[in-house]
Formats: sequence, C-alpha cells, structure tokens
Amino acid sequence: MTKTSAAKRKMTAEDLLGLTFVSDVRLSPDGSRVAWVQTRIDREKNEYRSHIYVADTAGGPPAQFTNGPRRDTSPRWSPDGRWLAFLSARPAPGREGKDKEGGDGGEPRPQIWVIPAGGGEARQLTNLKHGAGTPVWSPDGTRIAFACRVGPKGLEPAGEPDPDEKDPARKYNKDVKVIHRIIHKLDGVGFFGDKRSHLAVVPFELPAPGPGSHASYPTPVLLTRGEFDVEEPAWSPDGKWLAFASNTDPDADYQRWSDVYAVPSSLPEGGEQAEPVKLTGSLGYVGSPVWSPDGRWVAYLGTELKYGWYSNVRLWKVAVRDGRPAGEPVCLTADFDRSVGDDSITDLREFGGGLAPWWSPDGTRLVCVASDHGTTHLVRVATEGGPVEWLTRGDRVIQEFSLSRDGRRVALLVTDASNPGDVFVGTLSERPGLAGQASPLEAGEQVVVEERAVTAVNRDFLSGIELSLPERFTFESDGLELDGWVVKPAGYQPGRRYPTILQIHGGPMAMYTSAFFHEFQLLAARGFAVVYSNPRGSLGYGQAFCGAIRGDWGNKDYRDVMACVHHAVEHFGFVDGSRLGCAGGSYGGFMTNWIVTHTDEFKAAVTMRSVVNEATMFGCSDFGHHISDEAGGPPWEVPEWYARVSPITHVANCNTPLMIIHSEQDLRCPIEQAEQLFTALKLRRVPTEFVRFPNESHGLSRGGQPWHRVFRLNKIVEWFERCLGAEEAAEREAAD
Repeated sequence: MTKTSAAKRKMTAEDLLGLTFVSDVRLSPDGSRVAWVQTRIDREKNEYRSHIYVADTAGGPPAQFTNGPRRDTSPRWSPDGRWLAFLSARPAPGREGKDKEGGDGGEPRPQIWVIPAGGGEARQLTNLKHGAGTPVWSPDGTRIAFACRVGPKGLEPAGEPDPDEKDPARKYNKDVKVIHRIIHKLDGVGFFGDKRSHLAVVPFELPAPGPGSHASYPTPVLLTRGEFDVEEPAWSPDGKWLAFASNTDPDADYQRWSDVYAVPSSLPEGGEQAEPVKLTGSLGYVGSPVWSPDGRWVAYLGTELKYGWYSNVRLWKVAVRDGRPAGEPVCLTADFDRSVGDDSITDLREFGGGLAPWWSPDGTRLVCVASDHGTTHLVRVATEGGPVEWLTRGDRVIQEFSLSRDGRRVALLVTDASNPGDVFVGTLSERPGLAGQASPLEAGEQVVVEERAVTAVNRDFLSGIELSLPERFTFESDGLELDGWVVKPAGYQPGRRYPTILQIHGGPMAMYTSAFFHEFQLLAARGFAVVYSNPRGSLGYGQAFCGAIRGDWGNKDYRDVMACVHHAVEHFGFVDGSRLGCAGGSYGGFMTNWIVTHTDEFKAAVTMRSVVNEATMFGCSDFGHHISDEAGGPPWEVPEWYARVSPITHVANCNTPLMIIHSEQDLRCPIEQAEQLFTALKLRRVPTEFVRFPNESHGLSRGGQPWHRVFRLNKIVEWFERCLGAEEAAEREAAD
C-alpha cells in the first residue's frame, strides 16, 4: 500500500547510507542485454560495495551478476557478447589480504576479471602489483587493452616479495618523496612518485586455475613507456592501432593542452615500444577518442585554448591513415554554442564513464550528450556538417548512455528531481531531432528516443520519505535572464516564512540542475528553504556566458548570486530575508568566502574545500600554477591581481558566523587555505568553527567515507540551526 504524504517521514543525513547508486551503463553489442554497476554502503564497515547487474532489454527483472566482497566495476561486453570483462578489487585465490601495493597485509588493487555472459565463475585475467584500469576489448575479442600504473621496473606481478624489505636504509626511507616535476600530485590520487599511467594489452586467455601466485596468468605487453600518462585507450576497427589521450612532450607540465595519439597494438620484432604518433594539433584539452567504423577517422571531445578552463567542450574528428594524421582536426560542433558532455553537479553521483561519442554504423553521424540550461540530453551530430539534433528532452539529466552496434538500441542513466538515478533502455529512431538552437527543456513534444525504465533502485526506500521538489524560476542580473531553483521546506505551510540557504556550485565550469540532491533534501527536511542558481561562469549557457568571469572572480558572478537570492526574497513569500545563510564548496566555497567578506546580509555561512588565497593556491594546489593563465602571470609579476581576487585580502570585513569544512588530503584546494581563514577569523573574534576530515580528498561530499559524509551533513545542519534557529523559529511562528 502506498504511503500517504502525512505518513511519510522526513529525510535524515543517515538516509545517505540507505540509497543505491547506479553507474556505468553498458548495452551489449546486439542490444539484447544491458549491464550496469549498483553501489550500496556497508554501514558497519564504512565502505562502498559495488556489484554488476544485468537485465534483458526486452523485459524481465534485473539480476545481480557478480558478488565480489568489495567493488566490482567497469563492465565491458566482448564484441561477440559472450563475455563480460570487469574490474574487481577482490583478492586472488589464495592471496586474501596480501596484494597491497608495497607489500603484504592490505587490500588488493583492482584487476581485470572475465565472466561468461550466461553466468558462471569469474576468472582473473591480470595480476599486476599496481592494478589495472578499465578493460577495452579488441574488435576480434582476442585481446584487452587497459591503462595501468607503471614504475621504473615496468609491469610487475602482484604478490612478489619486495626486495626493499631486506635493506633497512631502503625500507625505512620508502616514504620519502624526491620531486622533480611541477605536476607531481593529483587530488584523489596522491603523489605520483616514479609511477606513470601507461598502455598495456593482455591476450584473452583464461588463466589456468590455481591458488595465488601458482595460477598461470596471461602475460600483458606494455605498449608505451616514458615520462607521460596515457588515458582512455581505443582500438582501431582492424585491431592494428590503439588511440589514447596524452601529452608526450618533455615539457608537458608547462603546457595547457593534450592530444590524441596512436601506437601499434603489438610490439615490433625487437620488442621495443613504438614512439606514439600525435594525431591532433595541440589545440586544447582532449579525451574520449573513438575510431569510425571504417577506421578512417578518430572522433574525440576537446576544448580550445582561447578560453582555457572556461571553454565549451566540442566534438571533433581527425582523419587517420596507417596510424598517422591525414589532415587537420575538424570541429563538428563549432556552430553549436553548448558544451558536449554532462556538466551537471549532484552529491549522489558514481562516475563510471559512458560519455564518449558513438559512431553510427555507416559513419555519417555521431551521438553524444550535451548540457543546456540545467539539463543534459542526447544529441546527434552529422559528421559532414549540419545542425546538431536534440534526441531527448525534459527537465532531467542523462548522465551516461550506451548504444548497440547497429545504433538502434540505447541505454541511458537518467536522474531527475525525484530520482537519484535509474537505467532506461529504448529505441533510437531515424526521425529528425530538434534543431540545435532549440532548448530541449522548452521545445515541442517531439522525442526521437522511445524509452522505458529497467530499474527503480531507490523507489521503495524513497517512497516512505517526504521529498520537496525544486521549482525552477528565472531572474534578471545585469540585463541577463538566469536560471534559479527554490526548494520549499518539507511540511511547508502557506503564510509562514522560513530561514533560507543560498547554495553555490563548484567549478565554476559546471551547472546546477533539477537532479536529485540529497543535501538539499536534508536541509528542506530540517525546516530550511534552499535557493540555488547558475551564475555566469557556469556551463550550459554558451561560451560567452561561461567565459565572462575568466580572471574576474567575485564580480559578475557575485552580482548574479546576490540577484538570485534577492529575487527569491522578493518573489517567494516563504523565504525569510532576515534569516539567510549561504554555503558552497570549492569555487562555491570561494564565493561563500567572498560573500561574507563583502556583505553582512547573511546571518551564517558554511564554506567547504574553499579557495581563500590565490597566491598560495598558485604554489600549493595540484594544478595551481595554471592560475597564471587567468591572472596574466605568476604572483611575483602581478601581485595586485592575486590580492584583489583573494577573500583573505578582505577578511577584515567579515562579521558573519562561519563554519569551515575541509579535507586534510585535499590537493586541489589544500587545507592551508582553510587554516588561513580560520586563524584570521579567530583573531577577529568572528564566531567560527573548523571541521577537519582526515584521510579525505577534495571529493568528500560525493565519494568520501560514508560516515564522514553523514557527519559533514549533520554539522552543516547543526550550524545553520544554531545560527538561524530553523526549528525554534518555526515553533514560534506556529504559536503566533
């Protein structure tokens, strides 16, 4: 029996632990089956558990397909559909707890495993000390390519004794870092040391059964080597070449671009790795290379350097002959003023890929997704030119997609305001889509993809919880019409006014949508209204809109977010303008810091993983030296710019009670940023609380340890209740 609204309870922070996350949706080559990853949280062990599920696209219930003890991810169908390759961190037979990098006693690294598509026992295919990356099948199904971490010794098998353990001088100095590169760390990864990501190929030969190191694993071949990193390998149709994204230049750390390269898929007679051949023109950042069915082209996603990080991602192609470029890159979406890809932000996302472009069988069209006005939809692009077609529509986000070999069947991962994400399958018709200049949010009823839901992973859990769905609105700032959303408090009663939290997204090159956001639902459940928007700097609104704040944070974007909250106060009677709070992370944390150092309108704020001092960010962040692109030079050349755009410069103006939340292993916005702000505010006697999370990186709110995420949410709510009095104020109004 369906619960009535009156019987439903309100959302809690711990409800995060009861949600299921869907990712990495993959359609079988013939379109008859779809595989995906479902992730749940183990409350007792404070860990994520991921398993692969499979369903028939014609109908029938989904079935759990793997049962690893921790995380099974990245399902990839073999070309004939008879096998699924996947990554798993399960221990090899006989090696339980003994395959951690650097020695025994820890958890194993992810390896490539294979399992029959009809079900059966999974078999381990790789056995590498540093693990393996996402498997990519060769067109004939005889080999699998993957990227993997490689040290000076090349590919090393897991479980081998570490010779350093016998030498005290080496054993007790293994933790010392000797750094030579300017780019030597990455948030969520850590310090690189002497390891780089390189391309390997392993033959698809089932290993002979046997315990631990006695099993006979097929021998992988390392195809690249050197001081560069390989990403996203892709096979040519004839299986002779592999394309990948990288920058092999010795000065890559000082450059602002990457390229698509090609290498032979097997080693020559002498056994030496071939020199990768650059296919593209160093125009910007690239990724997701995909060969055309006839092997004459490579399509890829890429930006241009003109707008730096603020560039629209565009769809490109380059002609290729015998592993070498046969022409200049061609931009296929030059006249389409939107970014290709999903730029949406949510706190419940499991990133699994599924956004590379897909070729039609005849090579005349490419399918991908694009972001527009807080939505993400499927689009189709003619490879010889013509308008971009929107294939789906509605106020929702398509986070991933996958097509069958013939291009007629499609699988989607979709989220909207009431649903954290589910798998859909459908049929892609030949009917023309909506013209590229028409927004899929507002345009007519034409739909090219007929679809149905395969999963409803959170339906039962959420059916007992009262949700408050966001309402979209528009407001004006500097003569521009911008998008905003407002979430009413759960149990909203007309005539009452509620404390309101302005939320500001990170990036800033991203966008809010109507997608499900647990943090916003929690705030609504605790008696707060939530307001958020896409100010200038956001993607999904055109190149000029995103690039408007390049080198000028705290100006137009500040006016936009303030215009949003002022509009909400004026037009929504339940928004209490005397009890405003604001919150944001990363760039949103910068903007929160900027707000509290430039106005006293807000009575409380929470800044998370934030930017405080651009001059120290320059030297401490994993990519901090790129700030000079916006500044016009390093801090010693243009110190006035770094001072002007740094909230710490204006901290004497801050009187707003502020909670600072930061992760101690954040390498994107290092914790020294938070420490500077906390010290300054304490010296000024501003009410301040500093919450530090050990063993967490920049992505705490989306992928941190589960109970840390719950603790963070509760601290946010407690701070706003303490400073804004949500529940107490509501009770007083009720008494009046």
